[in-house]
Formats: sequence, structure tokens, C-alpha cells
Amino acid sequence: MGKKKRVKKQGVKGLHLPTLITYAVAGMGVVFIVIFLGFLLVKGGGKKELSQEEKDRFQTIVSQSQKDGILIKTMRDENNKEEGTLLVNEEKWKKLPIDSKEALCFAVSNEIEVKTLLVKNESGEHLGTYRLGGRFFEKK
Repeated sequence: MGKKKRVKKQGVKGLHLPTLITYAVAGMGVVFIVIFLGFLLVKGGGKKELSQEEKDRFQTIVSQSQKDGILIKTMRDENNKEEGTLLVNEEKWKKLPIDSKEALCFAVSNEIEVKTLLVKNESGEHLGTYRLGGRFFEKK
């Protein structure tokens, strides 16, 4: 009697399904990371230049609050270029809703180009702090 013939499989082994899924998920993750990094580079960071229309709008808000007697004076700190001070009439300031306070602080901080704005009354007492991109923290 003769020997049995064996069939030899030739060729490349294929990937098993779990391995294929793992590689696909890893590939999609890499693609999403590259897209996210591209978005960050295109979007850019840091401070943007204000358009003339925005500057005019902020100037209108500031001048209106000066007419109403709320805003007395704005100034930028000479030692720290990212900090400024806003002097207000305390009685009128306390009557304003928090949204109006934040809007006024936002307008003033953009007008004098500072990131942190300290709100004080006529006598120099601290009433609150506004951080650009954040919110107004009122001293209680």
C-alpha cells in the first residue's frame, strides 16, 4: 500500500478577525489624532486682533456706561501689561445684574487690551475680578 498524500497549504497566513478589528480601530484613532492636531494648528491659539467693528462696539458700551455714571475711569497697570483697573460708582454698580457687569468688564478689558481686570470703587476698595475668557468673580 502506498502513503497518504498530504495537502500542503501554501501562501500567506491571513489575519484573524480580532486582529483585523484591532488594527482598524488603531488606524482610526491615528487618523482622528492627526485631524485634531491639524485643527489646532489651523485654528491657532493666543490673542486675536480685534476688527474695527468690534472696537467701535466696545467703545460704545464704555461711553454709554460713562454717561450713565457707572464707569468712572479705566487704566492699565504699568508694571503688568496684562492687568488693568476699572473704577466704578459703587451704588450704581451693585444695582447692575451680573450679565451687565460681565459685558462691561469684557468691553473694557478688550478696549484696554488686558486679560485680568480688577473692579474697584472710588475709594479703591476691591469689588471684584474679571478674567478674559472666564467670568466675573464678585467680592461678597
